[in-house]
Amino acid sequence: MQGWIKVHRKIQDNAISKSPEYFALWIHLLLLANHKKSEFIFNGIKIALESGQFVTGRKKLAEISGVQESKIERILNYLKSEQQIEQQTNNKFRLITIINWDDYQEVEQQTEQPVNNKRTTTEQQLNTNKNDNNVKNEENEKTTTGEVEKKLFKWLSQMEDVTSPDSLMEFYLNKFSFDAVEYALNNSTCTSRAKFCKLCEHYEGKVFT
Repeated sequence: MQGWIKVHRKIQDNAISKSPEYFALWIHLLLLANHKKSEFIFNGIKIALESGQFVTGRKKLAEISGVQESKIERILNYLKSEQQIEQQTNNKFRLITIINWDDYQEVEQQTEQPVNNKRTTTEQQLNTNKNDNNVKNEENEKTTTGEVEKKLFKWLSQMEDVTSPDSLMEFYLNKFSFDAVEYALNNSTCTSRAKFCKLCEHYEGKVFT
């Protein structure tokens, strides 16, 4: 793939700029996105893509970004909760849409016409083989999980002694349940990492002992 993308300076104000893995994946998503409409055939079905959209998979994203495959889903869910991307998945591949793509990546060549980021019939094609009830349950779970991750990442990013918020987030989410993490973050006395751990341990003990 040839060409270039624009990266606005205000990305430095985004929390992902402080996390190498989040930042690396975000840049690769921008590099993979189509700069104009395109079509391709998959399993005999024509898939139409708008600018700012592309089809990929978790394994491919891990290979090109250098981010562990186990972390790809978590980072994508975070970007979705921040309204930076939209994604639709099936058992074959996933469709990712960069939100506000045209606002930052407008084409300057006169031979190419700007297009709007709109959801297309591609979404319906991707969702054909899904069970509706399972999809609803999965989406609800992702929303809850994404919100907790979003709160934790932002809270860690504000700590002066934290240089790698994504690594610490991974540690806490592996050590404690999402309920315990959410409880601690919502507690007004949670002003330090030591207090955060105590609150998580308190909630875990209250629920599981």
